[in-house]
Amino acid sequence: MAVTMANMRRSGNGGGEREARARRGGWLGRAVETGTYEPVERAFASRPHTVVQVKALAQTARRVYFSTRTPWRPGESARMAEDDLYHRDFFRWTRDQAARLRTLAQRQSEHGRDPDSASDGVLDAGHLAEEVAQAGRSELNRVAAHLTNTLVCLLEAAWLEDAATNRRWRGEAKSTAREARRAFTDGMRPYLDIQEIWEDALDETNARLRDTGEQMLPARLSCPLTLDDLLARRMDADAAVDRLRAALLDDDAEPAGREG
Repeated sequence: MAVTMANMRRSGNGGGEREARARRGGWLGRAVETGTYEPVERAFASRPHTVVQVKALAQTARRVYFSTRTPWRPGESARMAEDDLYHRDFFRWTRDQAARLRTLAQRQSEHGRDPDSASDGVLDAGHLAEEVAQAGRSELNRVAAHLTNTLVCLLEAAWLEDAATNRRWRGEAKSTAREARRAFTDGMRPYLDIQEIWEDALDETNARLRDTGEQMLPARLSCPLTLDDLLARRMDADAAVDRLRAALLDDDAEPAGREG
């Protein structure tokens, strides 16, 4: 029976937390890299069927993983853990591995192998490719959501005059920007459209302003901030608010109006 990552995630308790640990170099990553399965057995001690499934997936992934690498040399474990793409840029790793799995699925199809058959030992490469790709998309969407929230907070701080509210939104902006930076990897950069994120933030901010009866933001406005501005190690919320305020008060900007 083909084993997919979705099956693995549905098995065992605390799946979301364990999945996050596995993606970031936890027991599944070590099982694939080193062939050591004791952490898997401990994690699912009360679910022996899950242990069998996870070990089968790790063993298959290990074969695929090392078939594309240079031969293993003694003493390389620590260096590989540091240099490996999986640890350096998880998003880019998911795209690379999904592409390899799709190639494998195509070869299976060309050779008449059916991964959906009941035959044991047939890697369901097509579905595994989608699972791996989805893991990467989830990470990308998480960063985009944090960036959107950062811009919403900055827009609120720039648009509303109440001093206490302004300070609160600046603090929230710093917090969400920090979360975005922690989850971001360089491989995501080509897939993060700052203007699209900005437009989502404008829509969200205007929805909040409409609900509270405040004057809404200008209808047409380009983002005055860059991706690097938002992902800076210490995002300067004060400078960002000043730039947003200048853009919002530009004479060419047209307010979207007020709805009470």
